[in-house]
Amino acid sequence: MTLISSLYPGQVESLVVVGSVGIEHTINVRVDFYFVQYDKSSNYGVGISYPGSIGPPDFNASYDFVGKTWTATSSIEQALPSLDIAQTRGWAKVLKHSTVVTTSGSEATFENGGEQNFAVAAGLTGTIQSIKYGTNVTVLPRYDSSTHDLEVKVKADVSDLTPSASTSTLPGRQTATMNTFVHLKLGQSIVLSGIRTWSVQHSVTGLPLLSMIPVLGIFFGGHSNSESDTEGAIYIIPSIIESVPRKAHDITDTAMREYEDYDGNITKVSSFPEPPPSYQ
Repeated sequence: MTLISSLYPGQVESLVVVGSVGIEHTINVRVDFYFVQYDKSSNYGVGISYPGSIGPPDFNASYDFVGKTWTATSSIEQALPSLDIAQTRGWAKVLKHSTVVTTSGSEATFENGGEQNFAVAAGLTGTIQSIKYGTNVTVLPRYDSSTHDLEVKVKADVSDLTPSASTSTLPGRQTATMNTFVHLKLGQSIVLSGIRTWSVQHSVTGLPLLSMIPVLGIFFGGHSNSESDTEGAIYIIPSIIESVPRKAHDITDTAMREYEDYDGNITKVSSFPEPPPSYQ
């Protein structure tokens, strides 16, 4: 049937569906997506920082053929050690909420974002580099009113711009992609990507061998430490517009209260219950 309908676009529509849940085009299905992320980071640097290299100064010279003059510049790195003592810490929380409404058995797409353009010079030529970001969601729900079963096919792509690296003027992009097909009862909700990431980085720089001496090595080098703690989750809450289930509201209210009360301590975050809510 799909092959036949493709031969007559706009005139023939295929109503054949593979699966246990039938299509009921008169029922509107609403699917809410909550993209929640908690971040906490801290780092410090302490010790004596030494230059990486000490050598001959940089020298540049140019000749002006019109004025018949020479221009020369030179620079030298700081050869003296400096004191390194600094500490930073902070936290952040991100919430993205997308709502898609469509009839049972019909695919719907939601796109929200933008495009940042940057001028990039390469030799004697220049180009425009574009970086896209935002939220793109495609959902295909199927609802059976006789059994209150829901089948939801979801494809989501969420991206945000991040600060540029020290060696580039272009920003980076942090992405999260989800492609899944779930089956649930009306009133139930699904939590995906409940993943927590914790990373620690420690580095020592300084004079060879001397900076490796225990305790005394801090006078011959610098120590730096960086910690990052991130927890994120994606909430999928389908509902029928004619009757909003109580369980869907409860899990949403709980998630939003945790989001509002977050003050930087991820260990106290319990943004979703471990046992799934039961269907009444």
